[in-house]
Amino acid sequence: MSIQIIKASRESELFFEMDNGAAPTYLEVDLPGREVSVGYHAGSGTPGRVWHGYTRRYDIPLLTADAANRLMERIAPLAERMCVDWSEEIGRSGRAEAVLGADGRAAEAELIAALPDENTVDPEDVIDVWDAANLFVGNEAEEYGITADTSDAELERIATQMLDEVRSSSASGVVVAPGLTDYLRDLRDELVEQD
Repeated sequence: MSIQIIKASRESELFFEMDNGAAPTYLEVDLPGREVSVGYHAGSGTPGRVWHGYTRRYDIPLLTADAANRLMERIAPLAERMCVDWSEEIGRSGRAEAVLGADGRAAEAELIAALPDENTVDPEDVIDVWDAANLFVGNEAEEYGITADTSDAELERIATQMLDEVRSSSASGVVVAPGLTDYLRDLRDELVEQD
């Protein structure tokens, strides 16, 4: 197989925090580059390569790196069929675009059918996103030894420790809590103001 799989390396790699939650995630097939990868869409526009069909994107749930890598391995033969059966044609807009041939379209349909969605994904394959506020019970300064003098580096270590403590409640064991370090900094800053 000559398709290249660009593997995800960090367990929470597909998580990117946006104002309204996690960024949408996708699996991507780059037809001319003969690559399969995963990523998140943090912008508001559609890249030209996607708009004109050279790169095909498909929505996927917020998968762990291991789950994303397994998915890419599983769909690689379908992506390979797509990458060998497409051509460049001039579209109605007068611009070049990538058009799949008959087998490429059939492979794309099979690929889409093989993708998990929010209803079918195994919970063990999903990154758990926790609201940082839900990790606080009110005694964090005492429990973790946070004082007005606690450094930012120490707060980062405490945030990691707090996440480690809730991993057992996660089916996948991969947990993120956007804003957790900010909450800890706010707690420290409140202690500074009390001094």
